Amino acid sequence: MRTLSRIVLLLVVFTAGISAFAFAIDPVKWSLSQTTFSMTAGDTLTLQLKADIDDGWHIYGLKDYLTAEGVGPQKTEITIDNSSFRLLANRITTSKPLAVYDSAFEVNVEKFKHSAEFRLPITCVNSLKAGNYTLSVLVYFQTCTSKNCLSPKEIKLPLTVKVSALDQKSTRLNS
Repeated sequence: MRTLSRIVLLLVVFTAGISAFAFAIDPVKWSLSQTTFSMTAGDTLTLQLKADIDDGWHIYGLKDYLTAEGVGPQKTEITIDNSSFRLLANRITTSKPLAVYDSAFEVNVEKFKHSAEFRLPITCVNSLKAGNYTLSVLVYFQTCTSKNCLSPKEIKLPLTVKVSALDQKSTRLNS
């Protein structure tokens, strides 16, 4: 009985160690080129988002990559979490991805290896009052090797935007 208890305990410790190791795998490091910005209400600013990707790993591009059955890898999705600001998703530009056939998903995809850069145009509403605003860039993505994938995950990159009020005189002149 004592031997069985030790075996069970060893299995539990071993399984917990494997689980902890799986959670420790973090092959992509995300960053913003800066975390403090200034803009005038109604203007657009461009955030520079970068992913540094470990050797042997990749992330997928911004498009959907689905088979006829609706199966495919998780595309990279980028959003922001403050309703006073809007990410112009249709105007996001990226560094050049690799266009390849993904044999694991049996579909043509775009993927980034080693690094990826995303330029994110963000506007704020005209009526936004002057002040400092906190928002976050949210990135939902999947990281894979040629043999397996990690579960998709979301990261949050906080930033501060100092907004100057829209000059009402110039607005009236331009109307």
